[in-house]
Amino acid sequence: MATRSKKADGEWSAGWAPIVDAPLNKTMHDLILNYSSAVLLERVIPDFRDGLKPGARRLMFVMDKLARKQVKSARIVGEVMGKYHPRGDSGIYTALTTMVNQGTPPAIGVGNWGSIVGGSLVDSPAAMRYTEAHLSKYGQSFFSPSYANPTVCTRVPNFDHNFTEPLVLSSLLPNVLFNGASAIGIGVAVNLPSFSPPSVLTVMESVLRGEKPDLKWVARTLKFFEPWGGHFVKSKANLESMLEFLKSNKGSVLFDSEYEEFRDQKKLSIYGISPGVRVESLLAKIRLLPEVKYVSQSGKAREYQVQFDKGINYDQYDAAMAKIRKLLVSRQHYSVAVTERLPKGEGKNKLELNLISSDDYDVDFIILSVPQLILRWLKWRVQLEARSIQWRVDQAEIKLGSLRLRIEAASNLDVIKSALESKDPCRYLMKAMKWTEAQANEILDLQLRRLQRLDLDKLRAQVKEKLAYVKSLKQKDPKHEVLLFLEAARKAFVLKTNDRSMQYWELGPMKIEDSEVEAEEETTTEVDTE
Repeated sequence: MATRSKKADGEWSAGWAPIVDAPLNKTMHDLILNYSSAVLLERVIPDFRDGLKPGARRLMFVMDKLARKQVKSARIVGEVMGKYHPRGDSGIYTALTTMVNQGTPPAIGVGNWGSIVGGSLVDSPAAMRYTEAHLSKYGQSFFSPSYANPTVCTRVPNFDHNFTEPLVLSSLLPNVLFNGASAIGIGVAVNLPSFSPPSVLTVMESVLRGEKPDLKWVARTLKFFEPWGGHFVKSKANLESMLEFLKSNKGSVLFDSEYEEFRDQKKLSIYGISPGVRVESLLAKIRLLPEVKYVSQSGKAREYQVQFDKGINYDQYDAAMAKIRKLLVSRQHYSVAVTERLPKGEGKNKLELNLISSDDYDVDFIILSVPQLILRWLKWRVQLEARSIQWRVDQAEIKLGSLRLRIEAASNLDVIKSALESKDPCRYLMKAMKWTEAQANEILDLQLRRLQRLDLDKLRAQVKEKLAYVKSLKQKDPKHEVLLFLEAARKAFVLKTNDRSMQYWELGPMKIEDSEVEAEEETTTEVDTE
């Protein structure tokens, strides 16, 4: 048995901690609380800003770094596991599969990515060495340069402090409501519904315009979206349940499957399974009905044919259909809970148990209703837009300073020549032109020949244009800019169907940011002497 040694000053030697008398129930409570908090906030519950869990966020970050080209899934998973997410490859690949199969997919998969019916994965995807993936147009919107740069989007060290990763991604659209989230943690079950992008953006536009929409209008406007079928039951009771769900962070609503009856043929065609209904269990229960002759799958994915015994009468047929209709209906229980990752020291409510801290950032656990989530996301989005505008102003002013520096240098070529002939050209220019060391080195990096060929008139015209551009940026209202962006995005979303009969929303072409600030290339306007 190991023994402890005590130093002369009363401190325990390295590797040992003093024994503290404490009740076992309190000790276990604290240990379980710390563990469950870490699991919930770091693995299970998405951040309200980008709607992503850490694994999915890191997958998107890596896919963007891989030049947005189609690459093997194994390479993506390996890059994520090795640099940012040191957990099992199967869990990371499962997260990638989920992203590919979402209603508004941030990633596009190539190959066999499995089959989902009613929200359940009925066929597993092929091994990661056989599949490929890349960011979708929607996924690329998370990485627009004016928003995703480290000045606007906070970066934190990775697990071994060799790389940096975004605290949250700069989601320009409310991914948390587009794709929702479903997870069972320790003491908390989260089930955020997925809504169609146009319906969410319609509500948000109304809020930004200051219209203060009431809950009844929001309940009628928001449309649930299930990419694999099923629809919201439009009954008075269900609408009231929807309204109650919007008032609180919890609620339940009814969904029905999509099907068509052929009564004269005593046949039923099911082509959309209600969310939450397990297709294997559903088909097994239908087959057990004595009135049913057989159940088969048609040539199309997620479509099934039910053929009744033609010898039964229509009373028997109607009784059997009544039983099947009950099986096709599902009730979804929703619970809205999100997190907010904050830079170290910026966490709110530090004394509350819902806040945990890592070495590099704080994480807050938040329970909200859907309208509260919309308001909170819009507030953050406007703040993001304000930071982006300021970043564009700063970049433009840097280029403006560079243009003015070149004008000054080209107007004093004799001084530049004298500097080049001196022992310390940099110090000579700093003294003669009153430049900083950085300014002097910038001019010295340019060849004298290029300075001589600069067209001063064109440079002055560029300065004038850049000043006008900076002025226009400073006049922008962040809230109005977000409103214009959401309106454009709503019009750009298109509902499509892939080869596996999955319906999904795709973001079409649209202007995401001001093209004036795309690169920090060297600005020189030379006179053509040839």
